[in-house]
Amino acid sequence: MDLEDSTEAPDADAAALLFGLGRAQAAIRQRREAIANFGRAFDYYARCGDVPRAVEIAEFPFIPGIGRVRVTPLIARALELVDGDSHVSGRLLSRYGLALSSEMGDREGAQAAFERALVIARREGDEQLETQTLVAASQDDMFNIRLSEGLNKCVRAIDLARRS
Repeated sequence: MDLEDSTEAPDADAAALLFGLGRAQAAIRQRREAIANFGRAFDYYARCGDVPRAVEIAEFPFIPGIGRVRVTPLIARALELVDGDSHVSGRLLSRYGLALSSEMGDREGAQAAFERALVIARREGDEQLETQTLVAASQDDMFNIRLSEGLNKCVRAIDLARRS
């Protein structure tokens, strides 16, 4: 397997290695290389129907950034693999909202993703997901200078965190 190649991983071992390499690259801020390797591993898992592994890659806490290196498309592809009303979808939507806003400038799409994630979190009684989503939505609010809205979400997230 050529690590410099851009083709999909040829097998599960290669996909696991590429995901590991991507995590290492993300840790040392080699964003472009990390996203490329995440994508190669993701493509393999998606093609093989290994949705849990594909979702694991999309959920990796790679901070969305501004510029050409984006996690938004990877998360969007993961959302296509899962039931849109599932708990897994809620986790992905929480992440997707922040990526949409910070990477793509899609404020409306971000708000819709956050709202859907919150509906799922509350339906499932998952306070951790609700907290995670409120924190992501508050980051979006603060970034877009909606301080009052962001503060309200932070207060709610702190209350939930104290309970759990």
